[in-house]
Amino acid sequence: MQSSRLNSRAEIEANVTRALARLSESERELIIQMYFLGRSFDEISRRTNRQRHRLAAIHHRTVLKLQRCLAGFVARRFELHVPLAHCPICLSPYREEIDLMIVNRDRSRTWKAVMDEIRWRYRLDIRAPQRLIGHERYHMLAE
Repeated sequence: MQSSRLNSRAEIEANVTRALARLSESERELIIQMYFLGRSFDEISRRTNRQRHRLAAIHHRTVLKLQRCLAGFVARRFELHVPLAHCPICLSPYREEIDLMIVNRDRSRTWKAVMDEIRWRYRLDIRAPQRLIGHERYHMLAE
């Protein structure tokens, strides 16, 4: 029993370490300050001369990134499905097809053609290229 618990802990630590390695230096430092050193936004703000609201935004983005990075492991290891934010593309039954459209798009053109195709073909109301850029950067990254 004790041995399996140690193996489980080592597996969890290895996966968390890999997820932390995928973060930028500032994201990783914020997570270490908050969760390993127990510092508050206000304390980190004073120490780093960064505005509290900026730290909160980085924290939010970083926690979502960690969630996406660890979702596959959590699903396999604990048989739990962790929904990834509220991304309409991630929630779509056509996600794989849309991901291929994003990957294979003509990068010399704007996102308009891709947004129009997604709206027409899959009935997803994507009106801002930032939605596609964020999906590509953060959601497709986790796969």
